Amino acid sequence: MKVIRTLAAAPAHRRALILSSLAALACAGLAPAAAQESGLSQEKVKPLLRVMAASDAAVQADEKAFHDEFEATEISKLMALKGVTPASPILDHCDRISALADRADAIGKRYPDYLAIARKQGEAEVAANQLGPADVDAYMEGMAGQQARHEQGWALTNKMTREVAALCTVLARRHWRIGSAGQIEVDDPDKAELINLLESVQADGQQLAVLEQERQKVVDEGQQILSKAR
Repeated sequence: MKVIRTLAAAPAHRRALILSSLAALACAGLAPAAAQESGLSQEKVKPLLRVMAASDAAVQADEKAFHDEFEATEISKLMALKGVTPASPILDHCDRISALADRADAIGKRYPDYLAIARKQGEAEVAANQLGPADVDAYMEGMAGQQARHEQGWALTNKMTREVAALCTVLARRHWRIGSAGQIEVDDPDKAELINLLESVQADGQQLAVLEQERQKVVDEGQQILSKAR
C-alpha cells in the first residue's frame, strides 16, 4: 500500500509506535520528511509537524550557535595540530575555547526545555482538537527516550572541548616549534602533557562517533516502524 492507514484507524499500540518513532526521528532532524513519507493522514501530520517544529527550532538554534563559535575559534586546527604556529592568534585566546565548553555543558542540560516546548505545542494542538491527548503523550514518550543520548553526547563534547582548551594552554607557552618536516617539535616537559591531551581528545572523538552510529540506528529503526505501518 502506498498510503498507510490513518492514525484513527490504527490500533492504539501501533499509533503509539508511529508517534514515538516520529519523535525519535525529530531528534535526529529528519521529522518533516519522515512524517510525509509515513503516509499519515494530513490531519494528523500537520499538527505533529508543528509539535516537532516547535522544539526543533530551539534545538537547531542551540546547535547552530555552538557550531558557529566552534568554527570561529578554529578548534579543529588545534585538535589536528595542523595550520597552527607559535604565532597563531588562537593561542592568545584559549579562554574562548573554555567558554565554548561551558556552552556545550549548558546545551546538554537543555533537553527538559525542549520537552517543555514540545509539550506546550502539543497541548495547544489538543485544545484546538487537532490531536488527542494520547497522541501527544505517545509523542512525548518517544522524544523523552532520546534525552540520555542527547545528554551523553553533549557531556562528551564538553569534556573534549575542555581538553582542547587545556591543549591550547600548553601550546600557548610556546615551548615548541615547527620542524623542517612541518611537524611540531615540543620541548619537555610539555611534550608528555601534550601527548596525553591529544590521546584524550582522540578517545572522546571515537566515543562521539559511536554515539552517532547509535543515533543513526534509532533513525533506521524509526523508519522501519513507519514502513511496517503502511
